[in-house]
Amino acid sequence: MLFDDAVRLEKLQDVGKLWDGIVEALRQIGFTHAIHISVGADFKDAQFLSTIPDLYDDLPPRMTPFSTIRAPAMKS
Repeated sequence: MLFDDAVRLEKLQDVGKLWDGIVEALRQIGFTHAIHISVGADFKDAQFLSTIPDLYDDLPPRMTPFSTIRAPAMKS
């Protein structure tokens, strides 16, 4: 099931549809939270998505240790 979801999600180009699919697939197997960091083909226009509402109240996403991206402006 998860493998089939991964194959389907890998083909998506729309970050919004990808995010919705990731969250749904992970919820089906018991995960309550997910984090996704995405960049464009040129490694610009980083986007941070999370199901944890207050995760970055004190630290902006561009400073996350999970990302090597240090872009001055990230969409969250």
